[in-house]
Amino acid sequence: RLPEPLNTAILADPRSLGHLMQVLQSCQIDYVRNESLSLLLLITASNADIQTIVTVQGFIETIFLILEDEDLTVGGKVARDLLQCLINVIGNPTCQKYLRETDGPACLVAAIATAVTGKRPGEG
Repeated sequence: RLPEPLNTAILADPRSLGHLMQVLQSCQIDYVRNESLSLLLLITASNADIQTIVTVQGFIETIFLILEDEDLTVGGKVARDLLQCLINVIGNPTCQKYLRETDGPACLVAAIATAVTGKRPGEG
């Protein structure tokens, strides 16, 4: 959980969350992407405004895209952080509504099925 002045500073610059989301969504360097994920994990833990902003910017879709690349059968820090970020945002009623209106539930079921069976959807 971040101190409130840090949350306030992040919200004060309208470009900060957009830049952070852009790094998460498009960076090809895993270390940099994972560090941006770690920061998003911290800032989405308790601030509803930040949760809503990043959700509208495609955070939920990005979580599921990255989860598709992770080996969910063994877990790992990235997979755990992604799932914790998802937990952080789905506690927010606005984000819940967004999730229901997208293909979020189907993606969540697919991720759970992959973790349990070890096979991605469509694999034999």
